[in-house]
Amino acid sequence: MDNSLEIAVERDGDALAALIAQWEDLAAHALEPNPAYEHWMMLPALQAAELDGFVCVLVRRGGRLEALFPFQRVRRLKGMAPSTLTSWRHPSWMLCTPLVRAESARECLAALFDWFDREGEPIAEFRYLPSDGRFHGALADALRGRNAMILATDSFSRALLGERRTMQNLVVGVGAWGEFWASMFPAAALGAARRAPPR
Repeated sequence: MDNSLEIAVERDGDALAALIAQWEDLAAHALEPNPAYEHWMMLPALQAAELDGFVCVLVRRGGRLEALFPFQRVRRLKGMAPSTLTSWRHPSWMLCTPLVRAESARECLAALFDWFDREGEPIAEFRYLPSDGRFHGALADALRGRNAMILATDSFSRALLGERRTMQNLVVGVGAWGEFWASMFPAAALGAARRAPPR
């Protein structure tokens, strides 16, 4: 049996709707929950939204869905980076933590970063992540040892599920763009990695 991870990309809600059973299983075993990215919230939001630039990266192992990363392509990031993938969200949402299976989180993130390299995606922005969340820590862990960087570009406080939490927007750069961003903001890049909580 082949246990390797595979990447698939979907660009509309109809294709994702065919995965509801796998999607529910992933949500039940996610490293960190996010109701906004479960099918019962995300599919209606996609139907109501303009999907120009929508890119949902799926990580699969055999017939099992291991991770779901909803992105939207934007032309520029912070006025500097080229065409960029940033977390997709409905305008009313304040949480964009991707659904990643807990037992394979680091593998899934490594597969995502390898896909970034293959597809020439030098920069990605993960928005509205709880800074004390497990995904935040897994993201920093997965980038260690790679030609990449992680930079916290925004930090703000939000009420989330009944409690006040600090949210962050994180930019991940790979390859030459990662080196460029790290040289521009070395203290911030290293600080983001040091502040990442343990898994």
